[in-house]
Amino acid sequence: MRARLHSLDTMRAFLMLLGVIFHSVQFSLTGHGATGEAPFYDAFIFFVHSWRMPAFFLLSGFFTELLTERRGWRLSLSNRLRRVGGPFLLALLIVLPINVFFISAYVDLAQGRTESVFTLSFLQEALFHRWRKPKLHHLWFLYYLLGFFAVYFAARPVALKWKIPAGWAKPLLYAGLF
Repeated sequence: MRARLHSLDTMRAFLMLLGVIFHSVQFSLTGHGATGEAPFYDAFIFFVHSWRMPAFFLLSGFFTELLTERRGWRLSLSNRLRRVGGPFLLALLIVLPINVFFISAYVDLAQGRTESVFTLSFLQEALFHRWRKPKLHHLWFLYYLLGFFAVYFAARPVALKWKIPAGWAKPLLYAGLF
């Protein structure tokens, strides 16, 4: 049995905790209805937002390759679809309609439409009219991951045959960061 990479698990946990702080601090940003100026929060959001999700994607890529090396591409693909595709489909069917409902209620109240959000006309508007062009909101990272997995599993057999010339590994790695 291979040893677990505790440092990477710790990094993943740290990134998740930063996400909780990041999303909490968003409501204190200057110019977003905050009661006072908060330049520290603005700087924090800018700093964390610039690297947190790319770090998650790098970790996901590392663990996907590690899993593929250990168990083969079929089991790795099955694992990724179950662990990322499953939650995406559940959220798409359960969370997104609820999200659309509340966003519609917020938009209507902000525009001065004060009828109850529980009227039939509001429900029809929120769940059917606005649903024709749904925005996936906070689910974006799941479908990005699914897209990256599709490219990875399609390109991996070809990429394994490539040989990187000596001296090119580091420049290519650094170029991939931008």
